[in-house]
Amino acid sequence: MMSLSSPPPRNKQGTRAPAAAAQLVSCFEQLSAEIEGAVEDWVAEMNQVTLSRISTKLDGAALDQARQRGRTLALDEAVALALEALGGASEPA
Repeated sequence: MMSLSSPPPRNKQGTRAPAAAAQLVSCFEQLSAEIEGAVEDWVAEMNQVTLSRISTKLDGAALDQARQRGRTLALDEAVALALEALGGASEPA
């Protein structure tokens, strides 16, 4: 599992948002597969569009690394990562 003390890699512009987004998409895909959950077509399409946009911000190695990290996130870690990426608290109140 990813430690929140090791943040996602920065993109070429120095922000973490694209890597965090890639991790969250991959986490969603992994958790959906684990529970054998049906993914609506529009969600799958939205995730593909998101990953396509991310690929313009991160190089291939950074994208692969972020996606791999995302597949290992627990749900609470994914929530904390999302909050951190949005500039919110990393711990629930």
